[in-house]
Amino acid sequence: LPIFIPETYNGIPITRIGDSAFFRKGVEKITLSESIVSMGIDVFFECENLTYNIYEGGKYIGSATNPYYYFVGPESKDVTDIVLHTDTRIIAAYAFRSCNRLKSVAVPGENVIQMGFGMVFDCPVIESITIPYVGEKINSRRNAHFGYIFGSRTYGGNISYVSESLRTVVINGGSIAKSAFYGVDMLESITIPEVAGGYFSYMFGGESYKDNIVPASIKSVTVLGGEIEENAFYKCTGLTNIVIPDSVTSIGDYAFYDCSGLTSIVIPDSVTSIGDYAFYDCRGLTSIVIPDSVTSIGYFAFWSCSGLTSIVIPDSVTSIGNAAFSNCGLTSIVIPKSVTSIGYSAFRGCRGLTSIIIPDSVTSIGNEAFSGTAY
Repeated sequence: LPIFIPETYNGIPITRIGDSAFFRKGVEKITLSESIVSMGIDVFFECENLTYNIYEGGKYIGSATNPYYYFVGPESKDVTDIVLHTDTRIIAAYAFRSCNRLKSVAVPGENVIQMGFGMVFDCPVIESITIPYVGEKINSRRNAHFGYIFGSRTYGGNISYVSESLRTVVINGGSIAKSAFYGVDMLESITIPEVAGGYFSYMFGGESYKDNIVPASIKSVTVLGGEIEENAFYKCTGLTNIVIPDSVTSIGDYAFYDCSGLTSIVIPDSVTSIGDYAFYDCRGLTSIVIPDSVTSIGYFAFWSCSGLTSIVIPDSVTSIGNAAFSNCGLTSIVIPKSVTSIGYSAFRGCRGLTSIIIPDSVTSIGNEAFSGTAY
């Protein structure tokens, strides 16, 4: 029995197919209308004779023009990893329910309009998931919590439903709601479209940047877009690696304040200024690349980065702020010819600093700029 779901019925648009709509019906083939933007739970449950379009181990039901419109689930419950087709628009509720060997799921592309409830429910060994956004629908305020795809009805349910085995999450788009990751404390690496709310703890339920509730398990963060605003990663002491996107034009004041576990960071060519206290007390930082685009380094920017033994200041920089490198582990420094001013205490307390080259372009050196150095 073939079935075609039209775009309208008696002039009324058909946009949703409800829960268990074809439960145990003798459906053999079905074609969906692309007017459908929402599918209920167990829509085709126990339709034993239904035929599917197959792609890379996944079962799909198509529209007239897109054979991969609706992802139903894997061909086998023994699936270990899967990448959905880029043309997928809707993912079934409980699509991977009780896939006990599933370790990795990737939902690529920008076409998905609904991710089904409990998509990865009861997947006890899942380690990695890539999704286009967080929640049921992109930028929706309803069902906007990460645990929705694990079977949680509420934000608080994240704690009980998100698999403890999960280590890596990649989110390629959309906006992340406040507290969307509340209680998700097992991750080691996360990729986010931007720093939601302006500060990293926002997505974990932080009322302000001072609420240091980022899980200690998270070591690596990749930001895909947006800006790195003031206090963005304030006192995220557990982070060891952060990737900053090319969209960033400035690193805000206090952006990485007291990120003591941070060991290395690459600042992209788009950045023109490093704010005051930006890397203050990042004592684990051993390597940083400042691009030629940067023109100013703020006050106390790298204060007490004791692990930082060398740094190249590019010839685009015109000013080095007060105490910018005070108490760092630097052993030598070359001030480029573009610099005209060095702030007070700029290199104060850099006890290992034995070699300093200051060009003729410098017209102003602040008090105690090199106090406490071996120079």
